[in-house]
Amino acid sequence: GKWEGWISTGENRTKYEGGFEVPNLSDENEVHELTITFSVEKTKGEKLKELMIQKGESLIREKLGEYIRSLKEEFSQGLILPTKTSSTTNNSKITTNINVTATTSKPSSNSLPSTSKTSFDTRELTLEDTFKCSRPELFQSFTDLNMVRAFTQNSVSKYECQQDGQFALFGDNITGTFLDIVPYDRIEMLWRFKSWPKEHFSHVSLQFQDGIDQTKIIVQQTGVPEQFYDNTMEGWKRFYFESIKATFGYGARLL
Repeated sequence: GKWEGWISTGENRTKYEGGFEVPNLSDENEVHELTITFSVEKTKGEKLKELMIQKGESLIREKLGEYIRSLKEEFSQGLILPTKTSSTTNNSKITTNINVTATTSKPSSNSLPSTSKTSFDTRELTLEDTFKCSRPELFQSFTDLNMVRAFTQNSVSKYECQQDGQFALFGDNITGTFLDIVPYDRIEMLWRFKSWPKEHFSHVSLQFQDGIDQTKIIVQQTGVPEQFYDNTMEGWKRFYFESIKATFGYGARLL
């Protein structure tokens, strides 16, 4: 990213330009974990650089947080966030003289898969993962509204965790209805992506099993449209499992 600013000396104004980098920008990192480094092109602009560090860093984090949230809300449409091992393509510009603005660009949606056909093939998805927490703690990650808000970065518009209750997550891109909830054991629901064929829902079963100092979750999902199978698998892993582990520390061993 780039930033620019001016230092006034009497009636004279000197323009300085610099840049900033966020080497660990990824949906796998929380906004407060991001490393932001600043540079300036002219030596005499060090004072302005210090101002950017003091005033601009918090604003950059705010905008990056919005960027990550907006991409998470669009992942159901086939858009994948950059990871630690891939390059980022967002262009950012920061302008400061007390007023600081930031803009980020989103990936193009031109490559979204089509859902125009009236008949389509479906697949069954099965996925397992383990979490370093108790079974009640993991179960509550999916049923407690405050915990769901935390791992989705507050991307929840509806979450009625009860039989026949409805839910809507990630900018309403994920919607569905709870069919059955057995505390600490199982959650059954109808579940769909917004970009799936109209009115088509899959059936999702989340099963929670005790392990040694850990809890296993088993996802069984039937009726996943063939063309969205890979995106759905990726979505469970990155936007549910990895986000829950990063948010609540369930990826670390219990002490």
